[in-house]
Amino acid sequence: EYMPNSRHQLCMYHLVTKGLEDLTPQLSGLDRIDVTNQIATFKYTVLSWTGIGGVETETEYKLVLKELRDWLKHWSHSQRKQVASNSTVLDLFLTKKILIHKSRWFFPLRKHLMTLAQRTTSALEGVNQTIKSKSSKVVTPNMTLIESLKTQDQQCKLRMDQYKKKTIKTHLARPLWSASPTATH
Repeated sequence: EYMPNSRHQLCMYHLVTKGLEDLTPQLSGLDRIDVTNQIATFKYTVLSWTGIGGVETETEYKLVLKELRDWLKHWSHSQRKQVASNSTVLDLFLTKKILIHKSRWFFPLRKHLMTLAQRTTSALEGVNQTIKSKSSKVVTPNMTLIESLKTQDQQCKLRMDQYKKKTIKTHLARPLWSASPTATH
């Protein structure tokens, strides 16, 4: 009545990440590196359909979906039973739990949302992070609006400062090209 053009949108974090957590009892050998990597690759690929720098068009989506399905099919013929079994479970999860909701999570050529430096498929999910206890100072229901906004701004600044420190550390940890034995060749 009040927002006739609004559409319900699913959060890919909850759809994929939480869905995979629910699948854990069905997935075997989670401690093995190959199985863990298989699940991580599946998750990364599916999340690329809505994330920043990911799939942007219907054509690109169809190509990535075909590649993912081919990749799962390849693993389903593996001699390693855990990997083959997991690829079948992941393919069923893709078909029955993710693809059926495509109209509610795939938005070709839309502007990707970023809230408080959090990648999300929903602006609400980005703000949600600031309400949770993981934050440096939690946003509480009894805060005034201005206090809540200041807290969120402070959290964003702290996250960006941490990100900058991590990036600088990573950069400084890399050896210089001039120190390479092949630098003069």
